[in-house]
Amino acid sequence: MLYSKLCRGIYVLVVRVFNDAVVRVGRLGNIQFKSGYYLYVGSGQINVEKRVSRYFSKIKNPRWHIDHILVSGIALAEKAVILNLSKRYECKISRFIES
Repeated sequence: MLYSKLCRGIYVLVVRVFNDAVVRVGRLGNIQFKSGYYLYVGSGQINVEKRVSRYFSKIKNPRWHIDHILVSGIALAEKAVILNLSKRYECKISRFIES
């Protein structure tokens, strides 16, 4: 994990999916994942470090979409980068990565 002491920011989580699988992801329903690497972009406006660190520990209560994938056992959070940017950049970064 790579970060400095920040209270707020945007993070990019590198997630490795080990095998092709279908996972129920909250209200999104069943989603098919191919094995490989995925990037998840999120923001933490109150203690971003705590938000990111939960992905590297055992998640007890899934709250966000990525939690459902990580608790399913098909994936593992491998790295994270926290950027000192406001929440308005979350979608911009996500769109940039998607393109």
